[in-house]
Amino acid sequence: ASAFENRLDDKYKDRPKQRGSRPKLGVNDRVSLDGDTYRGLKECKQSPNCFCSSGPKDDDVDHWIPRWKAKEGKGMEELLEVIKSYQVGHDNIDGGGYKVVESKDGYVAAEFESYKNGYVDDFEVWRRPDGEFDVRSSSRIGYLDYGVNGKRINYIAKRLREEYGWVAEGVDL
Repeated sequence: ASAFENRLDDKYKDRPKQRGSRPKLGVNDRVSLDGDTYRGLKECKQSPNCFCSSGPKDDDVDHWIPRWKAKEGKGMEELLEVIKSYQVGHDNIDGGGYKVVESKDGYVAAEFESYKNGYVDDFEVWRRPDGEFDVRSSSRIGYLDYGVNGKRINYIAKRLREEYGWVAEGVDL
């Protein structure tokens, strides 16, 4: 697989990538620890390299984040604008670039690549029927991510707050 076109530079472009397989993402039926069924993004399964706002906080307290809320109107448009203008390499992450891989019906998924080794993380957001947004960011392979997914969420949440007035909390790092 080739490198993303918007990477910082071509220094590691031809280096073998550690991309992993694209997981089954999207909105699915899930069951909480209490046995309640609900719709949401894929669970983190106690992985320290994942954060997700779907589901009850008690199901995964270490990886749960609050849902985001847009001001009335153009929530998906604002979210896509922030993702499409993402600053590659901010906070020394995602220097390998990124790509929006799906955007339809209130759902967006993007892939972000590390600079040197080409590790790929999946980021997805779903506009729930109640108008709030579930968000998830997770590494495909490995156990630790050295805060990369949290930094990505914090960057996007901060821009949504500052540029569009969203209520979008980040991750405590």
